[in-house]
Amino acid sequence: MNLRTSWLPTMSLLMVAASFGGAHVSAAAAVEASAGWALTDVGLHENRGGLVVGLGSRTAVAPAAVDLVYALEYVQKRGAQPTWFADEQAGFILNDAEVTLHVVQPIAL
Repeated sequence: MNLRTSWLPTMSLLMVAASFGGAHVSAAAAVEASAGWALTDVGLHENRGGLVVGLGSRTAVAPAAVDLVYALEYVQKRGAQPTWFADEQAGFILNDAEVTLHVVQPIAL
C-alpha cells in the first residue's frame, strides 16, 4: 500500500462490501452476490483500488458449524508507474503510465 495516501478510508471501503443472500436453491445452499472495492498490488509504484463483483454459493457441510463457500469474482487491479514518454513538441516528459488488469478468479473457502 502506498504510505503517502490516507489508507484508513480505503480500508473502510474494503470492509464494506454489499452482500445479499439471493434466492435459496435448496435448504442446504444459497446463492450470494457481492460487490465491493479492493486494493490490489500489481507490482507498480502506486497501487490503486478496483471494483470487485462476485457470484457464488454457500453450502452447509456440518450442521451450524462449517460452511463451504465457492464463488467466481471479477476484479479490477489497477496501478500506476512514473514513466518517461517521448513527445514530438515537448520532448521527453515524465507522466504516470496507468495499468488496469481485468481478472476473473475462483474463490473457495
